[in-house]
Amino acid sequence: MLTRIELTNFMSHAHTVIEPAAGLTVLVGPNNCGKSAVVAALQILCHNDNSTYVLRHGAKECSVHITTDDGHAVTWKRKNSPSYEIDGQKFDRLKGGGAPEPLQPALRLPLVEGSGDDDFDVHFGAQKSPIFLLNNSAATAARFFASSSDASRLVAMQKKHKDKLAERQKEKNRLEAESKQLTAELESLQPAVELDRQLKLVEQEHSELLRRSEQLEQARQAAAALETQLATANRCTALATSLSPLVPPPALPPTEPWAQLIGAIERGQTALELAAARAASLTALSGPPALFDVAALSRTTEQLVTLNRAAERAEAEGRELATLSAPPQLAETAPLAKLIEQLSAADRQVNRWQSALQTAAHIVPPPQPGDIVPLRDVGTRLEAAASQVATCTQAQETALAELSAAAEALRTAAEGQVCPTCGAPLDAERLLAGAPSGLGGHVHA
Repeated sequence: MLTRIELTNFMSHAHTVIEPAAGLTVLVGPNNCGKSAVVAALQILCHNDNSTYVLRHGAKECSVHITTDDGHAVTWKRKNSPSYEIDGQKFDRLKGGGAPEPLQPALRLPLVEGSGDDDFDVHFGAQKSPIFLLNNSAATAARFFASSSDASRLVAMQKKHKDKLAERQKEKNRLEAESKQLTAELESLQPAVELDRQLKLVEQEHSELLRRSEQLEQARQAAAALETQLATANRCTALATSLSPLVPPPALPPTEPWAQLIGAIERGQTALELAAARAASLTALSGPPALFDVAALSRTTEQLVTLNRAAERAEAEGRELATLSAPPQLAETAPLAKLIEQLSAADRQVNRWQSALQTAAHIVPPPQPGDIVPLRDVGTRLEAAASQVATCTQAQETALAELSAAAEALRTAAEGQVCPTCGAPLDAERLLAGAPSGLGGHVHA
C-alpha cells in the first residue's frame, strides 16, 4: 500500500504531499484544482507513459515520489528525459520509453497481460469512463478473465460483496423496525414533556421562595442590630444628661516654654560637668616648653615641600613615560637619500630643458626675403633650432616620465613607513614637494 505521495512541479502542483489513510482515501475539491493530476502522476510513475506535458510552467524539472508500507521508495523525474530512482538505484536512458524491471516488484501495480495484444489496467480507471469491462465487448471480458490469474478471487470478491449487501439489507430492516418502535414510545411519552415543563416552573418558584427566605432572615438580623444600636444610643444620651450640670475644667497655660527651659537647663548642666572634668584633667599637666627660633624650621619645611612637589612631578612624568611605546627601529635611509638625489638631478635637468625651450621661443623672426643665400642660412638655422627643440621636447618628455616614475617609486617607498627620527607616518606628497629643493618635506611631530 502507498503511504506517501509527493508531487513537485507536476502540472498544477508546485509541491504537494499526500499521505493515504489505511483504508479508503478520497480527494475532493472544485474543478481544475489538481485531483486528476494526482492519478496521472501515479499512472506515469507505474508505466512511464508520455510525460511531455506534465512539467509545471516555469520549472526546469518535475518529480513524483512515493513510499510503500513494505519499505520501498520510488522516484520518477523528468528534466530532458524521464528517469527513475528505485530504492536508491538510479535508472536513466530508458530505451523505448519503458519502465525499469525493478519497478513493478516494488509497486505491485502491473498491467494484466491479455491473450491477445491488449493489456488490461485493473488499478486505474479513466475519468468519465464506465466501470471496468462494462463498456467492452463480451469477448474482451472473456479474454480478460481467461488471462487473469485472479479470476477466482474476483468471483469470490463478487460473492463477498453480495453477502455484505444482504447483511446490510437485514441491518437496514432491523434499524427501521427499531425506529418505528422508538417512535411509538416517544408518542406514548409525549405527556411527559408537559410534566417536565411544569416541574421546571415549580423548581423556579421554589428557588424564588428560597431567595426571599434568605432576604427575610437578613432583614431580621438587621433589625436586631438596629435595636442594639438604639439601646447604646439611649445609654449615651442618659450619660450626657447626667454630666451636663458639671463645670468645665480651667484652661491650662501652654507647656512648651517650660519644656524648652528644662531642656536648656539639662544641656547647661551637662556642659558644666564636661568642663569640670576637663579642668580636673588639665591641672595635672606641666607648663609648655619655651619656644625656639622657628625661621630655620620654616625654611626647612618649605624646602621639604618643594622637594616633595618635585618628586611628585617626577613620578607623574615617569608614569606618563611608562605608557609610551619604544621608539621605532631606524630603517635604512640610503635608498631614500639616493632616490631624493635622483629626483633633484631630474628636476635640475627639466629646469635646464625648460630654460632652453624659453630661449628658443624668443628667437628673432627671420628678415624679409631678399638675397636667397641669407634666407637659406636662416632656414638652415631654423631647421637646426627645430631639431634642437624636438630633441629638447623629447628629452623633456623622457625626464617627465622618469620624474613620474621616481615620484611613484617614492610614494611606494613612503607608503606605510614612519620617520626614523620622530616615528610619525611619512607623507609621500610632502616629500615630493620638498624633493627639488633638497630640504625634505617631512615635519617632525
